[in-house]
Amino acid sequence: MLMVGGVEVAKYIQQPVVNYRFRARSVVYALDGTAKEDRLGDAKKVLTLPFALVPANVWESLRAALMQETVLISGNPGGVDVSGTYRLYGNDIPTPILVVFNENGSGKYVTQPFNVTLEEI
Repeated sequence: MLMVGGVEVAKYIQQPVVNYRFRARSVVYALDGTAKEDRLGDAKKVLTLPFALVPANVWESLRAALMQETVLISGNPGGVDVSGTYRLYGNDIPTPILVVFNENGSGKYVTQPFNVTLEEI
């Protein structure tokens, strides 16, 4: 189970990618050209969610959650606990193209595959 801003997204995503980035880094170069990197603070998680086909109503709820300054995420995909407060990385909400499927005479549309990247606060 993976909840993003109160929306259950586990059945709409492929395997998420969890990376770790240090909160602050500094690099000092010596005269011989070698670099020494200082890492300050703890590591924070950067979560990439590769969405497959998503129904339009789920996308609208997810988009509303992503438009907030902070997004609450809970779950442990692949055994990694990603619960916490995140923000959209890069400040870009993806704009998926909508594809129309007509099933049984009803107009139903879903989005094309897209990625959402969030970083822990």
